[in-house]
Amino acid sequence: MSSSLKDYFWKTWEDNRQLTIKVAHRFSDEQLIKATPVPSMRPFARMLLEIAGLEHFFIRGLREDIWEWVPDEATHPEISDAKELFTILDDTRNYTARVWPAISEEQLRTFHTAPPAFAGPDAPPIDWLQYALENEIHHRAQGYTYLRCLGIEPPMFWDRS
Repeated sequence: MSSSLKDYFWKTWEDNRQLTIKVAHRFSDEQLIKATPVPSMRPFARMLLEIAGLEHFFIRGLREDIWEWVPDEATHPEISDAKELFTILDDTRNYTARVWPAISEEQLRTFHTAPPAFAGPDAPPIDWLQYALENEIHHRAQGYTYLRCLGIEPPMFWDRS
């Protein structure tokens, strides 16, 4: 059975998102919003907002041709509630799931000039989405470190169920 690049990427992204959410749920609400291993680092909640923001930026750009980056600090300056954070993540993912079918594989594979708000290279948009996924994986790894520093066992890194 073969699948398209688009289908393969979606499944990979979904599996990774499930694991990222599992990591987030290991924190207490207060730890999620406030805990950092050192003062110069952001709480995991801020990283999750960045993940959602980057996803929204690329998907909205691809679907609606609106390439507007709004930093999460501007959109959610006072996030203090884990439930609100999970709602933002769910809303972003629901938007992506709703419009994903309208984004063609050809659109994902066709070379484009990088949007002005993105410091990345000119490339096919699938490369930009891969960057967003790799950014999520990077921040999830930071979440693992935070959990370990707090004495909390993180989920197994391979368990994306």
